[in-house]
Amino acid sequence: MHVPAILRSTRLWGITGLSLVAYILVVDVFGNVDISGLLPVKLATSIQMHWPDLPFFSVQKKTSNGGKTQEVFYTVPTRQLTAREIAQLEAARKQPKPTAPPKPSAAAP
Repeated sequence: MHVPAILRSTRLWGITGLSLVAYILVVDVFGNVDISGLLPVKLATSIQMHWPDLPFFSVQKKTSNGGKTQEVFYTVPTRQLTAREIAQLEAARKQPKPTAPPKPSAAAP
């Protein structure tokens, strides 16, 4: 059986092994470490997420394929912009950006 030369390369296997070890360290080990004790108190308390702040999912079940299968749709309701808010956004976008006044020249008498 003929194995391509690239698969016999120890360099390729070394890079692959190191990448796998690095991935396991970053995702599995460091991903599960609690670093909230290292953060400043204000930042640590502001990062915590409380259950009422999380979005809720609306679940809809619909039958398809002539009633043979059932599909489940999960949606997160979002707040729609009102006409007034859209008008304010448009007006803010159309306003010219402020520019700095020209600097007086040093040669002025």
